[in-house]
Amino acid sequence: MSNTFSNLSLSDWVNVFQEISLPYQQFGSFLPEQVELFTEIYNVLNNPMKKVNIFTAPPASGKTHVISLLANFLISRGHKIAIVVPNNYLKNEFERSKLEVIDRLEITILNLFEYLNSDEEFDFILIDEAHNIKSYLDLDINNVKNFEIDSSTDLFSYLIQIYLYSEKDFCVKQLDYPSARNLLELLEVYYPEDIEDIIKDPTQWLTFIYIWKESGQALIKWVKSESIGNFKLPKGILMLFSATTLSDEELEFYCGIPSKIITRVTEIKSQSKWRNNQRVYVSIKDEPLINDKIEYLKSILKCIDRRALILCNNYRTSNKIYFNLCDDFDNIFLISPKALDRYEIYGEYLTRKNGILLTSSSIFWEGITVPNLDLLIIFNVPFPRPQIMDILKGRTFFIKEEIARRLEQSLGRIGRKKGEFGLGLTLFDIHSYGLDLPTIVCESKYIRLNTWDVLLLINEIYSTKTKSIEMLCSE
Repeated sequence: MSNTFSNLSLSDWVNVFQEISLPYQQFGSFLPEQVELFTEIYNVLNNPMKKVNIFTAPPASGKTHVISLLANFLISRGHKIAIVVPNNYLKNEFERSKLEVIDRLEITILNLFEYLNSDEEFDFILIDEAHNIKSYLDLDINNVKNFEIDSSTDLFSYLIQIYLYSEKDFCVKQLDYPSARNLLELLEVYYPEDIEDIIKDPTQWLTFIYIWKESGQALIKWVKSESIGNFKLPKGILMLFSATTLSDEELEFYCGIPSKIITRVTEIKSQSKWRNNQRVYVSIKDEPLINDKIEYLKSILKCIDRRALILCNNYRTSNKIYFNLCDDFDNIFLISPKALDRYEIYGEYLTRKNGILLTSSSIFWEGITVPNLDLLIIFNVPFPRPQIMDILKGRTFFIKEEIARRLEQSLGRIGRKKGEFGLGLTLFDIHSYGLDLPTIVCESKYIRLNTWDVLLLINEIYSTKTKSIEMLCSE
């Protein structure tokens, strides 16, 4: 690809974005992190470019606007580009961000599923929240066949009997060929048309099974062996943006992207101290059992009258919490990961200044901005669901890294705008899990308290009004 950028100095380059940025025209400046990100992108584009380029910038640092401006610039220079995001919530945020670009050009915005299953070729692909590409196989319908087994069927009972022996409650494993072949014959009864491609040549497919006994869920995946570890690359340059990027080892392990084709720029740190000064994180030291924890959560929610978000690690837990709380609160909303009306539910939640949103959907753990979010509660530790590559290679390398990544992302949902203070509460002790605490909480205030003391603190902040989150941040 010819270099169409070397005729611009760095100051000219930044000036291009100043001229087409509506926020810049309104406020007369970019955020410091945005200026640094422009500089890092300039340096990459004006040096021999490797196939994959990784940019790291903190949450709420204006990445969305920078990516939109960059996309507009690349299109103006004759390149075919697409912005790729993990889900439709962020796709909508980028659609809104396009309105902040003056004399904007038409920008293709795709979710990760659409990109993976598109035949179009692009010169540049710009991926935001790019750590999500580790689960690309789950979204590739050309190479992955998913079969959800109804708990009321004989097939579900058969799977329980075969794979959940010895009182096990959960199973995830790769099946050997004879077992997979037997299962394929059973599936012909339930999915005769959906398995035609697999039956033609079953030796080309690997089989993985997930079973959750208590929640009555079973999932069978057939994955084309040739697609393993081969993330779809553009014909030109792939640019990955995230606050919590994947390591070189993870990119190789999950996506088949070798380090020799990667340029990784220096991580951009938050230069806006107000962000850390607007967030306070609290962990409880003596974590209750789940039923007691739900009652404890109920006591917390009775103290507040502001917008709150409760994140759970799985739908079974969020569903259980909802049905224990819905009779006590008429302002609580539940979004399941696959709910067809999730956008309508989210919209209704936003109409309530004191709305409480309960979800396990990964969309709300990262990326999305919830306006005026005052309280974030993480109900349980976000242990990662094993990826296909983890199962295939018989080990899970990155459990602690993934937990830390999800916590950093989720806690970044609060204090995203200047003047908006937020409290992030984990109903477990982050410190006790041996995670990299400074990376997760950055320079924000972090407190560990017993459950009773946390309840007193919440009551003091949200009920008696003798203390505010702003006061707590400054103490």
